Amino acid sequence: QPMTVAIWAQADTLGEGSSSMPISKSGNWRTQIEPPGAFRFQKNFATSDLVRVSATLTTLTDGAFHHLAITWNGSGGFAAIKLYYDGAEVAYSSNSGNGSGAIQSDDAIPLTIGNRSNASRTFDGRLAHAHLFRRILSQDEIRQLMYHPASHNLGPAGIGTGGLVGYWALAGNTV
Repeated sequence: QPMTVAIWAQADTLGEGSSSMPISKSGNWRTQIEPPGAFRFQKNFATSDLVRVSATLTTLTDGAFHHLAITWNGSGGFAAIKLYYDGAEVAYSSNSGNGSGAIQSDDAIPLTIGNRSNASRTFDGRLAHAHLFRRILSQDEIRQLMYHPASHNLGPAGIGTGGLVGYWALAGNTV
């Protein structure tokens, strides 16, 4: 089903194993920071996984906070994923691939912030204001989250509308 994930990340390095996971449902979908400084989203499918990777973002590990967001429309084509860095859609690398086979459910998988469930991809830095929506946010809505992170009331009646599944303030804690 369509989704948007957004988080503020201050990456000091690429993290454990030179590939860290700011927010994920490991074994099903994940956001990842990887060499040489790319932002990646991967969604597991039964036969082959859906992957979209940004071009190198030279400031990704500069020790400053950056806003990372992904949208996915729920289909298997890599063009169904958009990656945003500091409110703008990124350029993409050629390291992307379409998903095939059945979409794997994430219902029984816990959300993990700052690592993957087996603790092998520790994020090196600080994280704040994680959002998970069950719909695609527009670029303007992503920018609203970026400039006003606690303004996640994107529906007309407040929290719980507009597809918000969860919001974790995290307050810039070290992971």
